[in-house]
Amino acid sequence: MSESEVRAPETVEAMRARARALLDSLGWWQRRRVTIDFADRDERARWYYTPNPRRGLALNQMRPRQQQRALQLLASGLSEAGFNAASVTMSLENVLDRHEGWRGPRTLRSGRDPMRYAVAIFGDPLGPTWGWRFEGHHLSVRYVVDGDCVRCTPMFIGGHPARSPLPGGAMLDSPLTPAVLAVQLLGLLSEEERERAVVSPVAPVDILSSNRSLVEGGSAPRTPSEMMAGRPDGWRRELRAELGLAAELDEAPRLPGEPDGVTFDAVGHEAQHAMRGLIQHFVCQAADEVASAYEARIVAGGSPSFAWAGATDGRAASYFRIRNRSLLIEFDNAQDHANHVHAVWRDLAGDFGRDLLGERPVEVGPRHRSLPERVVGRVQRMLE
Repeated sequence: MSESEVRAPETVEAMRARARALLDSLGWWQRRRVTIDFADRDERARWYYTPNPRRGLALNQMRPRQQQRALQLLASGLSEAGFNAASVTMSLENVLDRHEGWRGPRTLRSGRDPMRYAVAIFGDPLGPTWGWRFEGHHLSVRYVVDGDCVRCTPMFIGGHPARSPLPGGAMLDSPLTPAVLAVQLLGLLSEEERERAVVSPVAPVDILSSNRSLVEGGSAPRTPSEMMAGRPDGWRRELRAELGLAAELDEAPRLPGEPDGVTFDAVGHEAQHAMRGLIQHFVCQAADEVASAYEARIVAGGSPSFAWAGATDGRAASYFRIRNRSLLIEFDNAQDHANHVHAVWRDLAGDFGRDLLGERPVEVGPRHRSLPERVVGRVQRMLE
């Protein structure tokens, strides 16, 4: 087996069983909605972490037993910790609704709603090559399967609000765990190493790769109108001013063509251990068998680099990335006064299973066309 291959036969069988159980529980109109032709490369490579309408079947278009089977499919591709993190992200939709003053009407297609997460199954799970996607606001999980080989990136698990008070003075702040680990890593660097690691005094407004299907040097965060057709960009200008993105710093937060910051091989043992733990935090969101195989793939990609932007104590707007030939991890906490986390793990060669399937990397445009109203209305009547 190649050191860069990701084989996970037990996980594949578990996912296949869960996908078939979900399909068997659905009515004909639900199966038609949840199933997408595997040959539709554009749809397989199109992804969002914004609250866009999505192809697939949403939880709010399922009955309770069907919802449970959809969540079982999600769980089959994640570790216990990864599933817990995904569940927290979904539940934060209710917290965000209150945080925003309940300002958006909740419908099958809009509003902050923990049931607006959609499942799509690409192809036939009984065949050798197929895949699935579970996606909604701040959550995007996918798998491509070819035999017993898999790819599971991009994997996005964020959170808003990132900090929420609990009774007794406690805080629900699990989305901020990567920032805590990254600040600890900064503290283990020498002054010279820290100067190389901090590449910008201000954080970007979002992860630099955004929801692009292809990661390229020079990328800057997409605007809301680019990711969500018709969404105004006024708040983005206000945020840029709040972060200090003046004209002379405007070009600073762009993804460089090559890894930057401080490299794993150039730091001490304790810092290496901290960087390895930070990488594992993201990779170990995947099912255990998959995560173990990906760790070997990441090692084969060479010495990773760590770069930081923004406040080095993590209490204000901040951003970091970890990168080598095969890996890109991005974490950004800049919006809503550093209370809104976007975090993604990407495989630069294998996103959407491209290397596994021998597909040429291409950028896929956003899907602007809304879901048909007649379909949404029909589903709503069936659920009443």
